[in-house]
Amino acid sequence: LQVLDGKLVAGTSKHGIAWIDPATLAIEATLPVRDVARLRRSADGRSLFVACWGGDHAGLSRWDLATRRSESVFREELFGLEIDPRDGSVYAGGRSNRVTVLAADGSLREPARAPRPWR
Repeated sequence: LQVLDGKLVAGTSKHGIAWIDPATLAIEATLPVRDVARLRRSADGRSLFVACWGGDHAGLSRWDLATRRSESVFREELFGLEIDPRDGSVYAGGRSNRVTVLAADGSLREPARAPRPWR
């Protein structure tokens, strides 16, 4: 769940991503994306990054908030997503036990493999 421009933006099971009026809780717009794990607004405020764990949109997508068009950044089941406000880098983590970094210039950095869990 995110608050963007005074609206609630949430991943839902029925509508995909929904823009909700917080006063009435009415759905005002939707994007057809399922299995949403995380939503984050880009540092510049123009895009919505969506991490999905399954379905046709599994992976990281960038949605242009003005046109509501998307582009796939990379495909992999994802569960975590954060954006560094200092430089706009996007960090995503998923089932592969890796952290993938999308730099502010759009380039993908080599994924870092997380250490094995302690047993």
